[in-house]
Amino acid sequence: FPIELDYQEMRPNPPKHYRFDHFMSSGDGQTVFEVPKPLANRPGKLVYLLLGSMGATTVHNMKRLPWEPEGKMSDPLWALMHKNLIDQTVKHKADERLVFVGDSITQEWVLLNLWDKYYGAGRHAYNYGIAGDTTSNVIFRIRNQEFDGLEAIVTVLMIGTNNIWHNNDTAVDITHGIVEIINELLIKMPTTKILLLGNLPAPWPDQCKQLNSLLAKLANNKNVFFLDMWSAFVDKTGKQKSELFASDGVHPNPSGFEVWYQTMDPFLRKLYPLSNRLIGKDLRPIIVIQSITKYINIMKTLITLTIVAIIGQTLAETVKPWEPEGKMSDQVWALMHNTLVDQTLKHKADERIVFVGDSITQGWGLFGKIVWELHYGAGRHTYNYGISGDTTSNVIFRIRDKEFDGLQANVTVLMIGTNNIWHNNDTAEDVKHGITEIMTELLTKMPATKILLLGNLPAPWPDQCKELNSLLAKLANNKNIFFLDMWSAFVDKTGKQIPDLFLPDGVHPNESGGHLI
Repeated sequence: FPIELDYQEMRPNPPKHYRFDHFMSSGDGQTVFEVPKPLANRPGKLVYLLLGSMGATTVHNMKRLPWEPEGKMSDPLWALMHKNLIDQTVKHKADERLVFVGDSITQEWVLLNLWDKYYGAGRHAYNYGIAGDTTSNVIFRIRNQEFDGLEAIVTVLMIGTNNIWHNNDTAVDITHGIVEIINELLIKMPTTKILLLGNLPAPWPDQCKQLNSLLAKLANNKNVFFLDMWSAFVDKTGKQKSELFASDGVHPNPSGFEVWYQTMDPFLRKLYPLSNRLIGKDLRPIIVIQSITKYINIMKTLITLTIVAIIGQTLAETVKPWEPEGKMSDQVWALMHNTLVDQTLKHKADERIVFVGDSITQGWGLFGKIVWELHYGAGRHTYNYGISGDTTSNVIFRIRDKEFDGLQANVTVLMIGTNNIWHNNDTAEDVKHGITEIMTELLTKMPATKILLLGNLPAPWPDQCKELNSLLAKLANNKNIFFLDMWSAFVDKTGKQIPDLFLPDGVHPNESGGHLI
């Protein structure tokens, strides 16, 4: 057994209690269970009897301890994010002076498009958050190249939420795990100053407070510092300020991140003095001056006709929504695409339901992983083909480039178009044209599949979404193309989006929204 299954070491017996094991296999002729001789003639009671087998050992008991490394390389999304962070280090380690390490709470600085606002140009700051991570996952990542060669001045660390939320680890064990993380970070970056952040208020406040009280004791105010932001996120009664959090009560919303920034930044300035001149509002005039200077220098070397020619060429090369466009120069996108090609090669005989789309679809495997496993897990033969940021053009490219070769899915669930409107400002008519091309390509690859085309969900641009959905509804023939409009389930009686069903960006469904879908 690995050490974590050695109950004798993990949970010593109370006084006058004894533990003994008797292993037998069916068919070995042993039918008698005998008490060990030293205990056979002594008075006592049987207080616990476990009859089981190696095959019945529970997954809970086999989990890693919080201070032991654990990767999730079998999870394509996690492996992808881990590789992306290794690449980030390789490319930018000379520039990285401030690094944030943690789970989805850290990662959401980037996912909610807040990173550039607070820690963008001039601060030399880089984000190393991965959604769902526990202390064990972070230890694995540190030991597996993510921080090799870094010389960060300050490392901001917040971790432990998922240890409590999903693993039910004790505060003492989580502290042990965080101590291990700090040790590993200092081995990789001996001169870094670690700013350890206490956990924020969550639906389990007692556990958070207990953990924070232990973490505070880790500070030596030399290379490990502790900051408890609890008071900034609770009201006068000590209850969580719900207006600073997403509907799950765990992740800060944009207002919460603003409070985080305002609370932490004065402390951070003391640890990272060079950032005083390149921070928040102070940074903006410098950026403007640098931009103007750069622009003037460019104008000295370019004539107007050349600029016009370049702009005209760029406009002419814009890809239409019904034309294929890959992003193979984007290493992350290329890796996700190749991962899905491999998924098809390995599992095409098992794939009966496939989901095709962008980050809203991919989110089932990330933020909505619990929902996915509950509704589309074992036994449903369901596979996810969502890639964050994709437009209709990207999906067309993927279909033509092996992702669906050899598939014979019974049903293909398709939701796409959000990024066409959001980022490309494409018209509803053009997006519909692109979706028509996608369905033609899918039916060419899988002639027998039935396509369930989903209307776009309510977003910050409701009029464009409604216009697109009305056009998509007309594509259904109720033979091999079906349309489902879920709009009414995601708006209130006044027709406005129900925010409790979405992440703070108002675009991506949260866990509750995933269940509703």
